[in-house]
Amino acid sequence: MGILRKAVNKANYETGANYQLGHSLSSTAVSTLTGNGDETINPLAEYTGFVWKAIATKASYLSDQRIFVERKVGDKWQEDVNQDFNNVLDGEDGGLDQSELLEAHAVIKEIYGEVFWYISKGERMGKPFAIYLLDPASMTIMVANERVTGYVYQKDGGRVLFELDEIKHFKYYNPANTYRGKSPLQAAGIFVKSSRYINTYVNNFLENNAIPAGVVVAKSDVNDADWQLFKDQWTERYSGIDNSGKTGFVRGSDLDFVKTGLSLGDVDFSVMKETSRDDIMVMLGVSKPIMNIFDDINRASAVTAQQLFAQSYTSPEIKAIARKLTKTVVKAYGEGFRIGHTNPVPEDRELKLKEYEVGVGKWFTPNEAREAYGENSITGGDVLIQPNTQTPVVDNAKSKIKIKLVSKSTKGNFTYEMKESFRSQMQNVQEKYEQSYLKAVQPVIKDQKARVIAQIAPKKVANAKIDPEAEATKMTDATINIFISLAKEQGTLAAQFAGNKDSTFEFTKVMEKYIHDSIQKAALGFTKDTEAAIAKALQEGLEAGESLAKIADRIDAIYDEALGVKTAGYRIERIARTEIIKTSNEITEAAYKQSGVVSKKEWITNPGACQFCKALDGTVIRLGGTFVGKGDELEGVDGGTQVNNYESVQHPPTHPDCRCGLVPVIDEAN
Repeated sequence: MGILRKAVNKANYETGANYQLGHSLSSTAVSTLTGNGDETINPLAEYTGFVWKAIATKASYLSDQRIFVERKVGDKWQEDVNQDFNNVLDGEDGGLDQSELLEAHAVIKEIYGEVFWYISKGERMGKPFAIYLLDPASMTIMVANERVTGYVYQKDGGRVLFELDEIKHFKYYNPANTYRGKSPLQAAGIFVKSSRYINTYVNNFLENNAIPAGVVVAKSDVNDADWQLFKDQWTERYSGIDNSGKTGFVRGSDLDFVKTGLSLGDVDFSVMKETSRDDIMVMLGVSKPIMNIFDDINRASAVTAQQLFAQSYTSPEIKAIARKLTKTVVKAYGEGFRIGHTNPVPEDRELKLKEYEVGVGKWFTPNEAREAYGENSITGGDVLIQPNTQTPVVDNAKSKIKIKLVSKSTKGNFTYEMKESFRSQMQNVQEKYEQSYLKAVQPVIKDQKARVIAQIAPKKVANAKIDPEAEATKMTDATINIFISLAKEQGTLAAQFAGNKDSTFEFTKVMEKYIHDSIQKAALGFTKDTEAAIAKALQEGLEAGESLAKIADRIDAIYDEALGVKTAGYRIERIARTEIIKTSNEITEAAYKQSGVVSKKEWITNPGACQFCKALDGTVIRLGGTFVGKGDELEGVDGGTQVNNYESVQHPPTHPDCRCGLVPVIDEAN
C-alpha cells in the first residue's frame, strides 16, 4: 500500500492533504543538530567538501555489497533467486535499486545518525511491495509506557501514521535519547566547523586579503600627488590573488608600516588542514587508505586498513540490515526464509597462499589449492599424503569428497571408504542439479498461479482451473535439459568409478526417453494434485460465501505450499529430489552395464537413512534385478513395516527425500 493511500481516514490525522514521500537528501525540512558545547550545525549544509568525501566513500563500500533472500533446504541455507522479495530489494517498483538503496542508507545514517526504511505492502496480499527511505527530520516516534508504538511522518502540512512492522529504524545509539540516533556530524561538530573556518579563511584571504599583512600609515599629511602615486603603485603591484599577502612599498611619500597580525605565510595551514581532516576521519570512522590517501603508508598497511574497515563498519552494517529485514521476510513468507548477504571482508591472499604452501598434500589436495586460484585440476591431484607412509589416502572429511579410482584389471570389490567417497560425491552432484531444477521450474509454477488467479472473476470463479497435461508438459520442457546434463555427468562418474579415469559413458536415446517419461509422469502427478486442491478451495470458498479476494487468498495458499513459501520440504522440492535421485541411480546402473566389468549392484545408504533403507544397506543383487517388488512388505531395522504400493524398486529412491545410492560389485571371475 502506497504512502498516499495510507494517509486516508486515519483517526486524528488529516485527510485530503497533499502527502508526499520524504527523502532526507532532498528534504525541504531544515534540521539543526546541537554539536559539541553550544555549537550548532546544519547537517545538510555540512555535507560538502571533505565531509562529503568521507561519507560518500564510506557509503560506496556499503553499496558494493549485496543482500538477497535465502531459503532453508534441509539443514542448509541457499540463495532463492526466484523469491519475490528480491524484486523489492532490487527496486523493480521503480524506486532505488539495491546499490542506490544501500548507498543512501549509509549517507542518511552518517548525516542524521539514523535512517528509516518504509516497507510498503501490497493492498490485496499484504506482502512487501516496495522500500522507501524517509526523511529523519520529518519523522516522529510515538512512545507509550517506554515502548515504541508507531511512527508519524509529517511533511509539507501532511501527516501519515505508520505501524511498527512497516518501519525499520537503524540508528547510532544515543544515550541522551535512546529512541533517536546520534549523528556522527553532531559529535564531530567542532572539527567540521574548524575545517570550514580554515578553508573559508584561506579562500577569503586569497580573494580579497580579508586579513591584511599590515597597514600603511601616513606620519603627516600626504599631498594629493603622493596619495595618487601610492594608490596606483599598490593597484599595479599588489592587488589581486597572485599578490595577496604582500606588503606595498611606495617611494617619495612620508609613510610608515605597522604590522597588525599574522599573514598567510605566518600560519602553517597545511598542518591545520591535515589535523582537521584527520579529526573528521576519526569521527566518521574512515582512515587514509579508505580515502585513497597513501602518502605515509605501504601496501601491506593499506590492505590491513581495508580489512579492518570492512570488519568494523561494512560487515556489521550489512549484517544489521539483513537481521532487520529477515523479520519482515519471515513474517511475510515463513520461517524457511531469511536475508543473506555478501562477505565484505577482503580475502588476505598472502595469508591464504602461505596456508596452501604449508597444507598442500597434508590437509589440502593439490587440486583444491589449484581450484582456489582458478586453475584447472590435474591428474592425480585429488589425494592427500599420510605423513608416515607417504601414500595417497582418501579424505572422507572433506565436503567435496574425492574418489580413489581402480583399474579394470582390479579383481574383487571396493572398500567401505571407497564406496562412501563415491556416494558422497554423487550426492554433491545431485544437490547441485536439484537447485537447477527448482530455479527452472518455479517461474513455470508462478505463471500457472497468476493465470489461475486471473480467472477468478464474478460469475466465473467456479470455472477457474488448469489443464494438468498441458501444465505438466510446460514443467517437463523447462527441466528436461537439466536431467540430461545430470545423466551425462553422473554416468561418467559411475563409469570411471567402476573402471578407471579414462572410462567413458554413452548417453542413448533410450535413456533420454526414460528420463522424459519419468519427469513427465511426476509433473503430471503434481499438476493433478494442484488441480484437485484448486477445485476444493473454490468449492469451500463459494459455499462459505467468501469474497473474490478471500477465494484468491485460498488459491495463493495452495501455491505457497507448493513452492515452499512458508515451510520447508514443500511439494516441488520433494519432486525435484525424488526425480533427481531416480534419474541419477537409473543412469548409474546403466553405466555399470556399459563398463563390462560390473555384474552386480549394491545398495548403500546415506548417513541418517530411515529404518527401511537401512534394512536394504549392503544388499547385493544382479544388474537389472529388483530390490523390493510392487506389493512387497519391507521390514525396517527398528521393527516397522512398509508395503511398496507404487512400483518395483530396482534402485533408490524408496521414498521422497531418500538419498541412497548404488555401488558396483565386480566378480573376481571377470
